[in-house]
Amino acid sequence: MDLKSGQLSALAEMGIPVWELRQQTITELVTTTDHVISTAEVDEQLLQCDWLILIDKQTYNEQAQRLLQAMLSIIGLSLQTVAIVTHEQLPQLQHLSADQKIILAFGNTAAQLLLNEKTTLDACRGKTHQTLNSKLTTVVSFGLEELLNNPENKVLAWQDLQLAKLTHQQLGQR
Repeated sequence: MDLKSGQLSALAEMGIPVWELRQQTITELVTTTDHVISTAEVDEQLLQCDWLILIDKQTYNEQAQRLLQAMLSIIGLSLQTVAIVTHEQLPQLQHLSADQKIILAFGNTAAQLLLNEKTTLDACRGKTHQTLNSKLTTVVSFGLEELLNNPENKVLAWQDLQLAKLTHQQLGQR
């Protein structure tokens, strides 16, 4: 259904997002299956990216990558503009001096690695956390595999993405 300009502006004034049908298919958007940066590349790529995406490498398959790409595009990002890291690179992140960088951590394991080994996803979702010696702001959301298996959690993941985007904007205004 096509909306008229008056309808679009009314929805925009109410703060209701309007989703548009993609002109490309998801498979056309994915150009490579390996966007996870290697340990040797971490320092160089981190200097260029404001967003760090912490994923579980064991469950990061092509389907999870497509989901991540779609989620990032919703908030105006792409796989080419973020640094995707795994838990193996966390020690390198501790030496990073980054006021405006944000970690978007996917999954319970990521939350436990960054926050506390006894934390649960329910306890840390929906808020920001200072992690890695309080240098980086972190937002935690559901794991990509969990979102694929339980699509009802995508509504909550959408809220997490909105929080991450708002937090990043606020960090940029400092």
